Amino acid sequence: MIYKRHYIQYNDLVFDDLDMISEDGIGVSFKVSESEYGFGHGSYVPHKRGYMFVQAGNASFTLTLKMKKLPCEERPFYERFAKAELMKPGKLWAVQDNTIVWAYAYLNGIRESQNSKKDELELDVDMALPEGVWHKADKQKTFLVPYDVCEFMNCYDFHDVQPCMATSCCTCEQPGSEKFCDCCDDCNKVTKDMALCYNLNEIQNFYARCGSGYRIVYDCAAADRLFNPMNEPIGQKICALNSPIIAGLLYSDTDIPTNGVRITIHGQMHNPYVEINGNGNYFMGDYDGYLIIEPDGSVYFTKDKCGECGPLDVSTWVVPLGADFGWEVHQGNNKVIVDTGVCCPACAYFEVDSLTY
Repeated sequence: MIYKRHYIQYNDLVFDDLDMISEDGIGVSFKVSESEYGFGHGSYVPHKRGYMFVQAGNASFTLTLKMKKLPCEERPFYERFAKAELMKPGKLWAVQDNTIVWAYAYLNGIRESQNSKKDELELDVDMALPEGVWHKADKQKTFLVPYDVCEFMNCYDFHDVQPCMATSCCTCEQPGSEKFCDCCDDCNKVTKDMALCYNLNEIQNFYARCGSGYRIVYDCAAADRLFNPMNEPIGQKICALNSPIIAGLLYSDTDIPTNGVRITIHGQMHNPYVEINGNGNYFMGDYDGYLIIEPDGSVYFTKDKCGECGPLDVSTWVVPLGADFGWEVHQGNNKVIVDTGVCCPACAYFEVDSLTY
């Protein structure tokens, strides 16, 4: 098994073979504040947590666009497509051992190499990673779509316009008419068998010299549709039948403790209370439906999962004296307690944003 981190895609630009990208060494810096002792050995270093915080990082690599792998008529557009994708802030995807990870990224700088060979273009790319950390790909929301570089332009409207020659515009009419302009809308269409959870044995192929043959698509709506035909929320599920207390263990594969926890409680509730690893918060009010607690501190309620979600007032979220706002999940099993305040059947669903560096 290969363990090093290897970049495989940025936005829709797939690094489709190992020779297409050459990465610089990947380093990580951590935040630290120290004050040197005036009359004593060493320095004072305050640590507020049992782990270090990661600084914002960067990713530098050389990208080689090999035009010969494309039909002649498509080669002039490949460079334009690549530069357009690099220009957009988005997700940088990578593979590390048997895990696919991603990080928010944006372009810091780009430089064309003057040593590029014929029918090739070398780009030295420098990207910023503002969060510093990497997110482990959700196995239900991440899809591996079969990819062929020769067909990359099928869903992109690249073509040459010849102003010296007579041209005509396409006039679109209503669907069903002969002149209806049917755009390609299947480029991001995914099926259940494409989900990462069914393709874990394919991950090591991303290290192959000829590439994996996949393009990564992240689609929350598709995961919800494909994996929850009964309209249940996505996430690890813990239920109670004849008790207001929902209790159990929540497993996470995060390498860094994370507060990226999305919680959905379904059932009747009166001032529900949620506790993870000993830290608990209240949500004041009476509810009968779905209470959705987001990691950013927003809370929503809907009676029907498919209905509109109404945001609740910030005063709904109450932090008891001596407790912290939100929750922190660590690697392994985490103790979870949800008190709905009502002795009726209820379930809680937990989605954890697992992190690494």
